[in-house]
Amino acid sequence: MNYYNEIKNKIINNEIYEKVKDYSKERNRVKTYFEIGKLLTEAGSKYGESIINEFSKKLTVDVGKKYNYRTLYRMRKLYEIFVDKKLTTMLSKLTWSHYLLLLSFNDNNKIYYYIKISEEQNLDVRTLKQRILSNEYERIDEETKTKLINQEQTIVSDFIKNPILIKNSYNYTEISEKILKKLILEDMDNFLTELGDGFCYIKNEYKIKLGDRYNYIDLLLYNIKYKCYVVVELKVTDLKSEHIGQIEKYMNYIDKNIKTIEENKTIGIVICKYENEYVIKYCSDDRIIARKYELVWYNYFGDIMAIKNIDEQIEEFKKYTDEYIANADDKTKGGYEDKQAHSLFVMDEALLVDAIFTEYNQSFKNLLALESLFHDVGRFEQLKVTGSFRDNELSDHYKNIEDHGDLGAVLIKEHGLLDNLIPDVRLYDEEIIKVIKLHSKVNPDLLNGIMRDYILSFKNYDLKELFLSNKSAKEKEILTNVNTSIIQDVDRLDIFRKIVKGIWVPMVTEDKIDPELFELFKQGKLPSMNEIKAAGKWNPNVGHLVRMSFINQMNLVPVLMKIRNENLIDKIYQVSGNDIVLPAYEYAKEQLDKAIEYSDDGIVVNKRK
Repeated sequence: MNYYNEIKNKIINNEIYEKVKDYSKERNRVKTYFEIGKLLTEAGSKYGESIINEFSKKLTVDVGKKYNYRTLYRMRKLYEIFVDKKLTTMLSKLTWSHYLLLLSFNDNNKIYYYIKISEEQNLDVRTLKQRILSNEYERIDEETKTKLINQEQTIVSDFIKNPILIKNSYNYTEISEKILKKLILEDMDNFLTELGDGFCYIKNEYKIKLGDRYNYIDLLLYNIKYKCYVVVELKVTDLKSEHIGQIEKYMNYIDKNIKTIEENKTIGIVICKYENEYVIKYCSDDRIIARKYELVWYNYFGDIMAIKNIDEQIEEFKKYTDEYIANADDKTKGGYEDKQAHSLFVMDEALLVDAIFTEYNQSFKNLLALESLFHDVGRFEQLKVTGSFRDNELSDHYKNIEDHGDLGAVLIKEHGLLDNLIPDVRLYDEEIIKVIKLHSKVNPDLLNGIMRDYILSFKNYDLKELFLSNKSAKEKEILTNVNTSIIQDVDRLDIFRKIVKGIWVPMVTEDKIDPELFELFKQGKLPSMNEIKAAGKWNPNVGHLVRMSFINQMNLVPVLMKIRNENLIDKIYQVSGNDIVLPAYEYAKEQLDKAIEYSDDGIVVNKRK
């Protein structure tokens, strides 16, 4: 099969279809992209990962610039996700723009949830993005998720989030029940969304008479989907047993005096600062639900991303790097093109690692994308000035420039590369420049600063909140270390893949591996190729040893799993064609398995001895 021609013809047919049959163009586009993704997957397994890059170069010339590497990568990702039988049936439910928001998720049940609510509630792309940004799926009960997976019937309380996010427009640090109610009333639409689908506002301070005294319900709502009244009581303390008794009286009053026979029984929601599982556990009325609230300093629900979205980042990056390619001579053009493709690859892989490891919200994800996309921006000027990518030659042309990371930091400032990507405030420039400088330097202690609890805490607030806070020095340090580590590992992964692919003919020799070098290999202290050559100990089998030692430079389990799943160590041994390399191969395989299986947290490799 000629995969390229098949893909090209499908794209052309889709372009024609979009112009002729506008009413169904989105359905056809998604179907076409899914089919192309299948072809790309098959071609990749047959010809290698680089086939996407090769096809994208041809398609941008033959069909149009929008069919670049990233677009093809997304098509393949669409296929890899929706080949799942459960999701295949949902492929025609939404637009391509909707699906783009879901491609970074590694949890198919999460994808199913967002497709389902988008279809049922007619969410546009912007609203879906906002719902994802608020980590909505993570805030629904595990029992509800199980119901959705098994397609069981749900009840009104199933989709009430926990915690309930409340917009803190005035940046209150301490609040009363009166202020809490004020914040909810000022942002009622988003509050009702936090409760689930079908909720309507009736009145606050709803007046009822119990005996000879008047009482006031904080909020009275109605759910049209489940046909029931909803009593909401607000508490800025821990949940207490008297709160349960209070709301139960209000619910009984509504049922006796307002509810009609056709309507279901009233439910009660106590929204409090902290839950008390024992109070709820021993509550005899299962219609009463307790949820904690969380004040969100910045508007979780609006378009809060100061950093431009990923597509706009790519456009700005390509605009800058395309100039180098356009003005290059035959000698350097290939280097520029490879470096541009490498940068796009690193960004894509960094976001995939994020989906497994950090699970950032969208604002943090945009920062990681920008840092990974521009991590090698100094390489372009380096090639122009020195004619190579050797960092030790930079000192002949620049003062105080140690490597391409330092050069990239200088260029970002001089050329204003972030001006169009962070237009409103300059909060993140220093952080981005720091990561770009650090990524090119060896820092064995970098991962010592990574703490899982801090990483998880990033989900709870927006990036702007972190950088405006005076109490977040530790969190900022963790963020710097995490993003630098992700970029370093996926950077090395791409290089390692190219190294393995570059051994395209068998290199069979009887040359022995120096025992001292083998011991250094086992200790993770093998010298560089140039140092080994200078010592007169280089031969093709030592070359294989150096290639296999590359795994010692990687520190994140998700990246090492890719190396194992793609059999990259095996391919080096297969090319060697002899048993001299066998002990190194067996040791490398053993260390790779140990690093993956015995990591303390399943994310970061334990410090190597």
